[in-house]
Amino acid sequence: MDRDKRWDRTAKAYKAIVLGHAIQTFSALDALKGAYLRGQTDEFIEPTIIANKNGPVATVGDNDAVIFFNYRIDRPRQLTMAFTLKDFENLKSFDFGYSPEIGKIEGEVKMHNTFKRERVLNNLFFVTMTEYHKNIPVAAIAFPPQVIDKPLAEIISDAGLRQLHMAESEKERFVTYYFDGMKEKAYPGEESAIVPSPKVATYDKKPEMSLDKLIDQFIRQLNQDKYHFFVINFANPDMVAHTGNIKATVRAIETVDRNLARLVNAVLGREGTVLVTADHGNCEEMLTFPTSSFFYTSSQGTMNTDHSNNPVPLLVIDQSLKGSQKVIPKAGLSDVAPTVLSLMGIKIPEFMTGKILLEVRGEPVAGSQ
Repeated sequence: MDRDKRWDRTAKAYKAIVLGHAIQTFSALDALKGAYLRGQTDEFIEPTIIANKNGPVATVGDNDAVIFFNYRIDRPRQLTMAFTLKDFENLKSFDFGYSPEIGKIEGEVKMHNTFKRERVLNNLFFVTMTEYHKNIPVAAIAFPPQVIDKPLAEIISDAGLRQLHMAESEKERFVTYYFDGMKEKAYPGEESAIVPSPKVATYDKKPEMSLDKLIDQFIRQLNQDKYHFFVINFANPDMVAHTGNIKATVRAIETVDRNLARLVNAVLGREGTVLVTADHGNCEEMLTFPTSSFFYTSSQGTMNTDHSNNPVPLLVIDQSLKGSQKVIPKAGLSDVAPTVLSLMGIKIPEFMTGKILLEVRGEPVAGSQ
C-alpha cells in the first residue's frame, strides 16, 4: 500500500499475489502472530501467502477477475498500476510534482524506476472500489468518486488570487487532489510544491521527516509576495504516531512545534493570518484505556496506532488578536472554509452552509453570513 514511490514494497506485494513468492503460513491468524513476533505492527506486515502442503492456496493469473476492495485513493495506486499498465516498467510520471514557475527545489522529487515484472498478466478484469487515478486503465470502477463542486481552492482561484499547496511527498494527494475537491487538475493560479519524504522503512527512524526543508521552502515562497493563500500539510504527528513509537513521536511533535513557530513568525512578520487545524487525531492518544476510548484491548491500556476520534483544534493567529485571546465557539470542519474566505475578504457562496467563526480585523465582508 505504499504511495511514495517505494517500488520495492510494491514489487513484494505483486510477487506475492502473482507468483506466490513471499512468507508462507497456514492461516491469516498465523500470519498476524508471526508478524507480531517479528516486531511488525499491522501497518507494516510484509506480504504473506496463505498456503497448504501443495503451496499457495491461490494466486492471480491470466483471465482472472480481481476486485480491489481498498476504498482509498492514494495507497492502492502503485499496485493497481503494476497489474494494469502495459508499459509499467517505463512509467515516467505520477502527474504531480513541482509547478515549473517555482523553479528547481533542492531535493526535487523524481520518478523512481518502478520494477520489472517477472510475469505480466493477460486479459485481467481488474475492478477498483473507486477511481484511484483517471489514467489507470481498469476494467471497471465500483463506486465513482463524488466530485465536490466549488471547493475552497476553486473559490480562491475564481477571485483571481494565487495559491501554493505544499506537503511532503508522503502527503501529496491531500494538498492537491483531495483539497481540490477530488479533481486531478489544478485551478488557475494554483501551484504545488512537494518536498521528498525521507526514504526510511518506518518514520520513527526519522521522525523529523522533511519538515525543516518544507518550511524552508515555504518561507522562501512567502517572501516573494507571489501568493495570497498557502495550504501546508504537517505529516509528522500522523505518520510517526502510526509506528507506535512514543519517543519518536515526541521528537516528531518537537519538530512540528519548532517549525510551526518559524511559520507563524514569518507570516505575522508580513501581516498575514495563520489557521492551524486538522481533520483527525493520532499522536495525542497512543495509549488507550477503556475509560477514555472505544479502542482498547485490556484494562492496563494498549498501544493504539490508529486515528483517534477526538475533537481537533482550530487556531487562528493574527497580530490583531495579540493580548486579546478569543475562544472560538463549538464548530465543525464545514466552518473552516467560510472562515478562511471571510478573512481573505472573498464573498462566501450561498451553498456554503458553514458559519464564520471569527472576523479577525472586524471589517465587514461582502456576502458574509
